[in-house]
Amino acid sequence: WDNDGIAGNEMEESGELSLSLNEIDVPIEGGEFTVVINSEKKYYLEIPSFISENYEDIYAVSYSLYEEPIPIEKAIEKNVITIKVAEANFRKDLSSSINIYNARGHIVANIKVNRRGNSKFLPKLGDGGMQMMASSLINMGTAISCQTTLQELYYTKGTSEKAQNHHPFYTPTNSDITTSWMFYDYAIRSLRKLKHKDENSLSCYQPFIDTHIALAYYLFSSRWGNIPFSMNYSDELDVYDPETHGIYQSTYPYPQVSEIDVLLGLEKVLTEAIPELEDKRYDGFSDRLLVSKDVARTLLAFVYCSQKKYSMALPLLEQVIKRRNYHLEKTDPTEYTNNAECIVGVYYKKKFFPCLDYKDVILHIAECLYHTGNADKAKEYIDQLCVHKNLTIDQTNVLEAIASLHNRIKSPSYINFMRRNGLGGSLKWVFQLLWPIPDEVLAQNPNMKQNPGY
Repeated sequence: WDNDGIAGNEMEESGELSLSLNEIDVPIEGGEFTVVINSEKKYYLEIPSFISENYEDIYAVSYSLYEEPIPIEKAIEKNVITIKVAEANFRKDLSSSINIYNARGHIVANIKVNRRGNSKFLPKLGDGGMQMMASSLINMGTAISCQTTLQELYYTKGTSEKAQNHHPFYTPTNSDITTSWMFYDYAIRSLRKLKHKDENSLSCYQPFIDTHIALAYYLFSSRWGNIPFSMNYSDELDVYDPETHGIYQSTYPYPQVSEIDVLLGLEKVLTEAIPELEDKRYDGFSDRLLVSKDVARTLLAFVYCSQKKYSMALPLLEQVIKRRNYHLEKTDPTEYTNNAECIVGVYYKKKFFPCLDYKDVILHIAECLYHTGNADKAKEYIDQLCVHKNLTIDQTNVLEAIASLHNRIKSPSYINFMRRNGLGGSLKWVFQLLWPIPDEVLAQNPNMKQNPGY
């Protein structure tokens, strides 16, 4: 019985229905296709609604790494099926079937649809990917907010007589020290997990994720020096907790890696990533994952400076300046917002914190020019910053002038600059240019050794 009011007109069984097309090959640009059912009886593309009460609907929650492909549009009228397929928003070829139902709700035929993937397409993150990325950004924000609090003492007391004769600024039990370390750790783990998932799927985000991981490691090592370091996610870090029936990540089993080896590792990662990235201004607040060449160039230049490879850092900084994606603004010297000076930043509790900033680019290129024998050109960049920020600096000693500007603008790179240029001598506790490794970390990871002086 097919509900048409006529007794005795039996319906075709599966495999008996004749179609004008049984298979469609869709090009990358998509298209519209027509399939004719060679029958006078009525057929459906969904189970007929008048018998749906006999079926139980089951819904699966999507938690995909990537955004799902645009669904195929399909319609049927007088046994003519219209199929509309959008341009491919996926990389790998896809195959699916469109089922045809009779009035009893039985599948009597299907149309195979083969969709050609676009190998150059960069899919958007799905729910799962967005959650991993969001987790890393929240953790980075927490780490950097604590780091900013910790650095404040260096801006205000770093060269004072009181600081020179004072006890160490921070101890291994300081709560901000512990929180900043731990949340850099968490951010890196989230990013490594995202890298692992992508690597074992479409492997289309590797240079972008590597640049984010490199940024986190650079900021991390610039404050603690020798740290645990690995670019790869390890499944053995996931440990089952029988009490909560959940998964938690155990403490790093990785050995402590010297700062120079960390920087060499980041140098390799960024050198490989730059050719794969797009030359544009990175908008880290509309598409956070897709960093640009300028982000990686700036970071690689900073990594070179930390190794005193100034001649290698200089051309990278010149490229960033020449492209004019960023520029100085006439704002308060210590103001950091998502403006034309922001290269990369994060928000934490609605407050903005810089990671890479154009003011820092100007000070880094001045430093590079000074160390490569062009002090006059270095002074030109110093003047640029002073004019835009309404600052007056004694330039008799170029290096000390750069240090003074780092301090005056509360640059995120101030401590690192002082350390690599040997300018911490004004502190009695020079070792404080590296922070203590938290006692909690030392207790959990036997591979770790405390920094000198603590």
